[in-house]
Amino acid sequence: MIDLETTGLHPATDEILEFGAIRVKQDGSEEPFHCLVRGRRPIPQQIQSLTGITDQLLEQQGIAMPQALEQFMAFIGRERLVGYHISFDLEFLRAECKRQGCPVPVNRCLDLLDLARREVDGVPDYKLATLAEYFSLERQSIHRALPDCYLALALYRKLNEPR
Repeated sequence: MIDLETTGLHPATDEILEFGAIRVKQDGSEEPFHCLVRGRRPIPQQIQSLTGITDQLLEQQGIAMPQALEQFMAFIGRERLVGYHISFDLEFLRAECKRQGCPVPVNRCLDLLDLARREVDGVPDYKLATLAEYFSLERQSIHRALPDCYLALALYRKLNEPR
């Protein structure tokens, strides 16, 4: 399970603020990954309000992008990647890999948004928060990478339950 938080919607001009991932092992145990990234410019106020990620937080807890990207890529390895609207995250990941001069991931992927659209009827929209409410999934916060990974993992498990 992967999720990224970014400074906006455009991979060519916006930046990754946060990486989150969960590796689910064969025995069902979970191994989380999380890191904040120090950016090149201030975070837009709208993104600070949405995510709660501030310039001060990144200054205190963030690491430089080359180090963050290296750690994230090592964590995901060649595993199949699962995420909610994963194409958004992958576009940012590919753009950053190109900027950093490292190989672009070629992992197989599963998009939970596509799966939810096929499996779930009767919801007003297919936002992660809407589906969490529909399935009565506990959510810590929305728009933070690791909590969104845990929420997406719970959704994945719901969508794969026998009916």
